[in-house]
Amino acid sequence: MDIGVLRADESRFLTLILSNPGHQQVSLSGIESSCDCLTIIERPILLSASSTAPIRLKLENEFPEFRGKLQIEITATATDATRAAAARAKATILVEVVAP
Repeated sequence: MDIGVLRADESRFLTLILSNPGHQQVSLSGIESSCDCLTIIERPILLSASSTAPIRLKLENEFPEFRGKLQIEITATATDATRAAAARAKATILVEVVAP
């Protein structure tokens, strides 16, 4: 997901859509970001079979002097009801931070 340009003094809310194409409900056991500048605001705990759900995120520059490009990785981990199978999904967010 390329969100373009973010001013150094700006915050932005984002929504990623998580999809469960499988035939069983899954439990989301965790979502992690590679950057502290991205906060998970809201996420589903359970995702029904063949459904989608939003993950709400907030991106803010913690280092006002930073200028340049960021590539932020997000990893979601889920298990099915039997805990027999686990899956990981990854997303990449691209952003360029510029002067205010």
